[in-house]
Formats: sequence, C-alpha cells, structure tokens
Amino acid sequence: MMGIVSFSPTTNFNVGSGPLFLAAGDLNGDRRTDLVTTNNNGNSLSVLLGIGNGSFSSASSFDTEPFPFAVAIGDFNDDGRSDECGGEPRLQRRLCAVG
Repeated sequence: MMGIVSFSPTTNFNVGSGPLFLAAGDLNGDRRTDLVTTNNNGNSLSVLLGIGNGSFSSASSFDTEPFPFAVAIGDFNDDGRSDECGGEPRLQRRLCAVG
C-alpha cells in the first residue's frame, strides 16, 4: 500500500557561480543540518548554516583551487566533529577541512 507524499514549496538559495555538487551535514556542531555547494565556475565553496526551522543563512563563500568538483561531509578523522572534503579532478587533488 502506498501513501500520499507531499513536499513543501521549492526554496532557492543564492550561492556561487555554477553550483555543481551539494553536501549536507552539521559543520559547526550546533546539531542543525548545514549545506555546502561546490561552485565550479566561481572556484569556490558556499556554506549555508542551518537555522533550525528548515531554512538556512545566506551563503558564505570560500575560494578554492580551480574547478572544485565533489564535496562530502563526515567525521573522517574520528574526532567527533564534522570534516569537509572535496575533489578537483583536473589537477587531481583532494582538499579537506578538518573540523
């Protein structure tokens, strides 16, 4: 048996130029979901901190190597805090920000 599924209206967020990938996780330890986008045309990452009511702060952008590609959020070094890692395929680099 299938139930009825509904979604809230779409919300658009302003981020850097050419957003390509999105990751969600708690970046600042406040137990709220935050968002990170890679902005391929803008050579940057955008971070939107969760406010807690399903909305997010305005984006803060951070410069990266050219052509940021994928991004992931997780506790990669087992210290109990979220870390962020991304990749850049053209230069074959991985970049991590340890929380």
